Amino acid sequence: MLALHSDVTDSAVFGIPDAVMGESIAALIQLPEGASTGKEGKASILALLGQHLSMMKHPRHIEFVGELPRDDTGKLKKRRLRESYLARTMAPANVAAPAEANVALA
Repeated sequence: MLALHSDVTDSAVFGIPDAVMGESIAALIQLPEGASTGKEGKASILALLGQHLSMMKHPRHIEFVGELPRDDTGKLKKRRLRESYLARTMAPANVAAPAEANVALA
């Protein structure tokens, strides 16, 4: 769906740990130079997704990147992207395993 947006050059979507839901969606988006990377850019992307997907399928975390890594065959290095994203954004103490989250809610 992200590829339908006129400003999206490339994108990667993957799951990340979520203390309440177990897992949520993160999207790394490559835009062309000059495209809006602020709130307007995110709002525009979410508006497009809203036309095609239910809210539960929208990425909860959107980050704009300069370039997404690919291997020699052109395959996206999604594992490396996910690991790098988690290392930058998630503190281990802030992430509960899904089973722990369910116990905390009970």
